[in-house]
Amino acid sequence: MAYKSADEILKPDSLFDNLCGVEPEGVRFMQLADHHGMIGNVQLTRSAPAEARDAYRTRITALSDCS
Repeated sequence: MAYKSADEILKPDSLFDNLCGVEPEGVRFMQLADHHGMIGNVQLTRSAPAEARDAYRTRITALSDCS
């Protein structure tokens, strides 16, 4: 599994450059907190490979520290 380097981890992912959120005030580009909100409640089961569970747990922790 490929990981981003430490200096790249907090940079926006180009896959999400054009993702927007719609709110009563209007349309805005999504932010890191929005991404965290989308995945924050996801729970991987024990049937997921250990490598995937470890990577997910690491990324959730990193995102939690940024929110």
